[in-house]
Amino acid sequence: FSGSSNLVTVNLNNAVSIEDYAFENCNSLSGLIGMSDITTIGSYAFKGCTSLASVDLSSVVFIGAGAFYGCSTLKNVANVKVASVPEQAFANCTSLTGFDFSMVTMIGDSAFSGCTALFSVVLGDGLVSLGTGSFRYCSALKSISIPGGVKQIPSFAFSSTGLTEVEINEGVESIGSWAFSGVFGLTSIEFPSTVKSIASGAFERCLGLERVVLPAGLEQFDWQAFDRADRIKEYVIDERNPYY
Repeated sequence: FSGSSNLVTVNLNNAVSIEDYAFENCNSLSGLIGMSDITTIGSYAFKGCTSLASVDLSSVVFIGAGAFYGCSTLKNVANVKVASVPEQAFANCTSLTGFDFSMVTMIGDSAFSGCTALFSVVLGDGLVSLGTGSFRYCSALKSISIPGGVKQIPSFAFSSTGLTEVEINEGVESIGSWAFSGVFGLTSIEFPSTVKSIASGAFERCLGLERVVLPAGLEQFDWQAFDRADRIKEYVIDERNPYY
């Protein structure tokens, strides 16, 4: 059915899986009937389905890469039970406002990149992996708490978002290059004692940033991490830090 521009409704009764690219660019597709038995959605299965406004994932245990890429009217994703949200799965879903991350343990590269309406993100304590650029360009996102099971915040993970509050919990060990670059609304950042390294450009062009609190355990700190964050007034370094 890929590219079938006149397809409006699909009846999936008796099906258990949706193949890769099955409904790619079916830009009139707005109704999915019989999703209750679907356990697998293939890669790019609904890519470019720009009329699809909601989807129920109550029985789905696996989603392929880019499954809903560019579904620009997709606002409601119900009953999320998947543990893994792979690369580009919901990238450029510009109407998506929220997502239930409570059971998610892995978020892939650019999984929610370009979701410009996404403002509600509560990462579950079971999350252990974030992908490169996972929430990049999520301009409506105002706050995030990163659980300690995520050892590394990767490159561009929250770059160019609308974040004004960032909580990094004990357990996180490293901040990747440009992880928070271009986050203009952030005014302060404090790192937990477990953070050992902050890479170059991690907070580049954070134009509102004024206060930075560095932990005792910090071993590698690239001073270009805060390049062009010109309003920083105060660096506070834990007195127990033997390196700085």
